[in-house]
Amino acid sequence: MSQNDMVIANQTAALARADINSALQALASNSLGTSAPSTTYAGQWWYDSSAAILKLRNSANSAWIDVGIFSSGSFVPYPGLASQAEAEAGTNNTKFMTPLRSRQGSMPNSSIATSGYAELANGLHIQWGRATAAAAGSITFPIAFPTAVFSINLTGVSDTVSNSGIALNSAYSTTGFSYDIDSDEGVLQYSEIHWQAYGN
Repeated sequence: MSQNDMVIANQTAALARADINSALQALASNSLGTSAPSTTYAGQWWYDSSAAILKLRNSANSAWIDVGIFSSGSFVPYPGLASQAEAEAGTNNTKFMTPLRSRQGSMPNSSIATSGYAELANGLHIQWGRATAAAAGSITFPIAFPTAVFSINLTGVSDTVSNSGIALNSAYSTTGFSYDIDSDEGVLQYSEIHWQAYGN
C-alpha cells in the first residue's frame, strides 16, 4: 500500500524526509491500496488494487469515479467492454464496443455460405441459396424465419438465353417454398436456381 495524507507536518529532518518519500510514493502509485485513502482531495487518483479499478475523486471531493479496469495486462475504460451477448441484445448503453462486438451486434446471427442467412440488428432476416433446377422444385430455408416471410426472389441460371418462366408457388412458408419452371419443348432451360428471401 502506498498512501499518504499529503500533509508534511513540522518534524525532525529524518521524519520529514520519510514523510515526503511516502507522499511521493503515493503520488507515483496513484495511492495504490485495497481501500481508499483516509484523507482525500478533489482530483485525487486511487488505484483500487482489490478490484483492479483506477478511480478519480470528483470535484466536490464527495465520491470516487471509476475510470478504467485493468484486465489481463490491458487497461479498459470503465465500465469495460461489452460481451457478445450484450452486443447482440443491444440494450446496454454504457459499455464500449470493439470492432468484433460491433459486427456481432449488427449481425448477431449469421451463416456466410453458399446457402446462408444473416439477421440484422433491426430484426430483418435475409436468407439466400442456390440449387439444381427442377421442373417442379422445392427449397428449405437454412433456418426458419421466426415470424413471417416478406419476399422471395428467384433467378434461373442458364448458358443460353431462355424463354422459360419461373413461378413461385403461393404456398410458401417460414420454412421454405416451391416453384415451377416452364420447359421449352420439354427441355429444362435452367441448370440452377438462385434465390433470396427476406423476412423477420
